[in-house]
Amino acid sequence: MEKSIYMKTEPGGRIGFCELNESQIKLLEDSFKQKDLNEDLEELRYDGMDTEAEGVFNFGSEGSYGNEGKIIFSEEIDVIGPKLLTNGKFKDGIYGVIMRLSKCSIEFEFSLNNDYKKEKFEEISVPVILPKQIKHELYGHQASNIIIGFNYEGEYIEEYEGEIEDRGFDDQFIFFAIKEGKAEIIYSNNDGNEYWIDDYNFTN
Repeated sequence: MEKSIYMKTEPGGRIGFCELNESQIKLLEDSFKQKDLNEDLEELRYDGMDTEAEGVFNFGSEGSYGNEGKIIFSEEIDVIGPKLLTNGKFKDGIYGVIMRLSKCSIEFEFSLNNDYKKEKFEEISVPVILPKQIKHELYGHQASNIIIGFNYEGEYIEEYEGEIEDRGFDDQFIFFAIKEGKAEIIYSNNDGNEYWIDDYNFTN
């Protein structure tokens, strides 16, 4: 017996996140002074993120229902976003995020031994937790989960290969700082339209 799964979400796509090290922060400071993003920093959007995931999205906490089945969080990929401290604030630092979003869909079939039961279907998801100031120009702030795989009756569904259909991605690439728990965007690029903050003190 075969079960067909189809999901379409808007948005869906890829979100990646990284914390800049000291040398990268210096490159960003130099870029800020010249209002010209360094090539090594630009390359991070393609290769160099600490955590990233790609797929259709769902919304909700672990154990709630997503698009088709129950949401379970991935044990392999960490939360996409800065570390949350015990006081509920984000860890201070300078970070990068890429949001490559579109209307996306997936479709696949998998084999069943018995009748399909929705409660046995699980959406393996990576939560995206970013400051509210971090927004995609088209799709706004993302407080979603990215589905990276599926289980049925506790077994991983090998038939899902991670391929997504899209209608052309809209890219938002951002560098932002968190100081004393408050987020501030230093640089943003939405499909070639750049923004630089007027003033920022990198030394404090």
